[in-house]
Amino acid sequence: MKLYLHYENVQHPLVIDIPDNEVDGFLQEYEEALHDTSVETFQWKNSSFRIGGLMAIVHEKHATVRS
Repeated sequence: MKLYLHYENVQHPLVIDIPDNEVDGFLQEYEEALHDTSVETFQWKNSSFRIGGLMAIVHEKHATVRS
């Protein structure tokens, strides 16, 4: 499943592909980090994602694909 992370001042979203059964866990990690003002990133597997400037996380079923 693809998730599109849209950041402020970044022209194209960051696209990550994670298994369907891990989407809820990814979003839970994001939400926990969002409410913890002492962190600037959240970890998922072997990757780190910046909280600052993250404006939206869009599920592939809701994304508009432009060529």
